[in-house]
Amino acid sequence: MNTKADQLKVFIEDLMKYWPLPGGTVVITNKNEIVSEFAFGYADIERAIPTRTDHLYEIGSISKTFVSIIINQLVVEGRIDLDQEITSILPWVQITGDSPAVTVRNLLAHTAGLIMGGDGIPDDFAQIWALRNSPKVENAQTHFHYSNVGFMLLGLAIEALTKSSLADQLKVRIFEPLGMDSSVGAILHEHRDSMAVGYWPMREELPWRPGDAQSRATWFEVFPADGCVASSSTDMAKFLFLLLNQGSVAGKKILPITNFKEMATPHAPDGEDMIEIRGGYQITQNHYGLGVNTELVNGKQCLSHGGGMVGYSSFALVDTESNFGVTVLTNANGDYPAAHLIARAAHQLFVPSSDTFVPLPPAELCIVNGISSPTPEMLGIFTSSSGEITLSNDGETGIRIVTRGHTGSLQPTWTGRYVCDLPVLETFRWDFLNDDRGARWVCGPDIYYAGATKVSEPGSSNHPLVGHYRNYSPWFNNFRIIQREGQLFLVAPGGVEAPQFDLTLVAVGDNTWRIGEEAWLPEILVAGPEVNGAVISVFRDGVQYSRTPKN
Repeated sequence: MNTKADQLKVFIEDLMKYWPLPGGTVVITNKNEIVSEFAFGYADIERAIPTRTDHLYEIGSISKTFVSIIINQLVVEGRIDLDQEITSILPWVQITGDSPAVTVRNLLAHTAGLIMGGDGIPDDFAQIWALRNSPKVENAQTHFHYSNVGFMLLGLAIEALTKSSLADQLKVRIFEPLGMDSSVGAILHEHRDSMAVGYWPMREELPWRPGDAQSRATWFEVFPADGCVASSSTDMAKFLFLLLNQGSVAGKKILPITNFKEMATPHAPDGEDMIEIRGGYQITQNHYGLGVNTELVNGKQCLSHGGGMVGYSSFALVDTESNFGVTVLTNANGDYPAAHLIARAAHQLFVPSSDTFVPLPPAELCIVNGISSPTPEMLGIFTSSSGEITLSNDGETGIRIVTRGHTGSLQPTWTGRYVCDLPVLETFRWDFLNDDRGARWVCGPDIYYAGATKVSEPGSSNHPLVGHYRNYSPWFNNFRIIQREGQLFLVAPGGVEAPQFDLTLVAVGDNTWRIGEEAWLPEILVAGPEVNGAVISVFRDGVQYSRTPKN
């Protein structure tokens, strides 16, 4: 390898074997110029069109940083205050009748106690109107809870204050001053030919496994402020310049440095989910600022933001102390953060303090919380009420599994969970646990305990809620409700806004359950009508799902 860029390309090529990643672009900069820029893979698999650095990608939630910059510009202009209640700008908005006042600062920092979003409704006004049916969240400001709806509110506030569209404000306030000539602030049908095609796993009802087919993701226009920007890697380099120069580029002051520092200062008790490379730089602090994540990586201050859309996944990171910036844009579905991992690898490789970079084999997924090779406790005979499994070490697949006369494998995923390639065991992801309850594998309604000395109770299917539910939203279109040892869980196989882990359902009223154990979480599931002992539909944060006969 002659260059660090060459090393990164090899890393990406290997990674594509294990992730649903058709292609993308990478741009690496210092404060003033592009250090490296390249494309990889395909922008259109079916037509064998390679990616180019001028292809547009939906950058998803990185749009939130752009929105925050405009909000802070309006602060400088005296047209808005960070501690102003959002209802003073949008008086028609009602965020539950008895919740504390929600301020602009709360929305920018994701400390307003709002749901992530009502993904069955594509546009902002209707989603925000539905907030009046949200539950009250106690002490919301003490919790970081990511909310797309919160930034929809900010986008509408910008439009109300400027009397123009958010897309126009993005253009005149950011894109034109920075020279981001190809970027757009609303993703429209006329932009489609300029974009890389977005992809997602072909089988929506099962967890994706390496080698599974992909298909073109659903296409639709995007206007709301939580993820309305499409850009190219070349344009995103100019955005990195802005972050590295703390609000100014080539003498153009987009935001005064004091306001920029306020934006980049932690305002929330937590931050976005982070990925660390095993053996790589350690993230020791992680908090959300105002529209951007703040981190301490390898002892140095960094800013970052990820973006997940239907058919697209992106990540931007700047190391302000090392004069390094990177943006990775991909046409992988938004629940597969390959862009995040590639950006972390680039950071480790390109920062001046790093003279060597030896990426771990992608079979190990390079993830700190992933399990690359099985320990003795993970192997042997495990038994549940559904039967027996025998696990052994296989140098090629990781873990060999034998059950009911069938042989297959358990393969690790980026979350540290496993997927199985046997049709009888492929529906749910697998987790290994080892604590005072003993070594065990958890899969859907079943718990497989080591040996035959302890067997879990049968996975009940008698509760009226237990079943498989779906709707037509491309963001989060299906999930299952299971019962495991007497407790109900919501389990999703995939989806941009779907949870990566099994979520406990906690009863909070008649036919109503909180989604998640923490008492402050705002997401709610409500059971619909019951026919012949089974609930035939449910409402997840107001979005209706119907029971499907295929489980």
